[in-house]
Amino acid sequence: MTLHERLETMSDRPGLSLRQNFVWTASSNAIYSGCQWGIIASLAKYGSAELVGMFAFGLAIATPIQMFFQMQLRGVQSTDARNEYRFQEYLSLRIATSIVAVLVFASVLFWGKYGHTKATVVALIALAKTIDSITDVFLGAFQHIERMDIVGKSFIINGISSLILFAAGLLVADNMIVGIIGYVLGSVIALVGYVVPNARTHISERLLWNDIQLSRIMQLLRLALPLGFVMLLVTLNASIPRYVIEYRLGSYELGIFAALTYIIVVGNTLMNALGQTASPRLARYHAEGKFAEFRSMLVKMMISGLVLGGIGALLARFIGNRILTLLYTEEYASYVNLLVLLSLTAGITFAASFAGYGLTATRTFGLQVPLFIAVVLVSVLASLWLIPIYGLMGAGLSLSIAAVTQLALSVSLIYRTQSITGEA
Repeated sequence: MTLHERLETMSDRPGLSLRQNFVWTASSNAIYSGCQWGIIASLAKYGSAELVGMFAFGLAIATPIQMFFQMQLRGVQSTDARNEYRFQEYLSLRIATSIVAVLVFASVLFWGKYGHTKATVVALIALAKTIDSITDVFLGAFQHIERMDIVGKSFIINGISSLILFAAGLLVADNMIVGIIGYVLGSVIALVGYVVPNARTHISERLLWNDIQLSRIMQLLRLALPLGFVMLLVTLNASIPRYVIEYRLGSYELGIFAALTYIIVVGNTLMNALGQTASPRLARYHAEGKFAEFRSMLVKMMISGLVLGGIGALLARFIGNRILTLLYTEEYASYVNLLVLLSLTAGITFAASFAGYGLTATRTFGLQVPLFIAVVLVSVLASLWLIPIYGLMGAGLSLSIAAVTQLALSVSLIYRTQSITGEA
């Protein structure tokens, strides 16, 4: 298929400006993350720290598996500056890997020693993540044509509907499982009610399923598979302290830790918005050999992440007690020092994430696997060493050490990649 034929499947309508895309992405992701935090806050206020811990444990089990099978296909799509693959090929691969992911989830639940309630929580969260995974490949196509307004609206619909339905199940039925069923329905509403209708208008007039070639799907799989391992390792890096907390300290402490880390989600949302918006432009800079522009943009992004983390730490230091009491309950306010540490760690994590967006924009996929293997090993060792000694502060320190490792290795890989391609 020629480049012209591939472009025919995409909308002729021009994309939005970088500023418009950033505003849409930042605002919609803030709303979505606020709604996700609302789920945690409702569990903390109207349930218990144990329920927060159970929900967090479900996420910690389901997310790494789903992220592996997503293979960061959205990032591959958005940085596909030469339109090497069609939307139908991305979607076909995502459907196939989602089916495999469901089988893996079923195996984990079958062999895992979970109680009935915990297994049900994991299964429902896994179902929601699978639906979101299908949605994600549509959003990758919208992002590729720089229509982040459509992406943003889908997140808003998903977040608000999931929160309302979850809260209704929790408060009206007084049952967390009913609430999580509502959480799943929120993902369905966003996909079926908004994303698919917009895909018919903006992505392609005909899906041309009879033109799908297995060899092309396998070629795309080989390209994206390293990113599957990368995303598995990334989510494991974030989840490992939670596994150790659950095992060594219990669900109550995990609930406290999860509640505090979710406060940082708003800042993470802003940083992800900037990273997602900038990815297509970073990819073009690198593809066109504009290395100075690439580095300048990326450095500014990383500095902004560090600054935001510093601001968050200052706020946590001076008004953290009031924030935690207002958002949750008084029992969380005694962990203000942990909130300060997590805020500082968040700044380093933001900068490291931006470096990751830079690596993806250079299409440097394979080298990210050994990078994150090293980061995960550091996280495991730090968690096993520090959490038994320092408790939840040890968990925060282990996240900090892993974030510093990720940032240092990512920057060195970017420098190496740019040097190899012709400019140091």
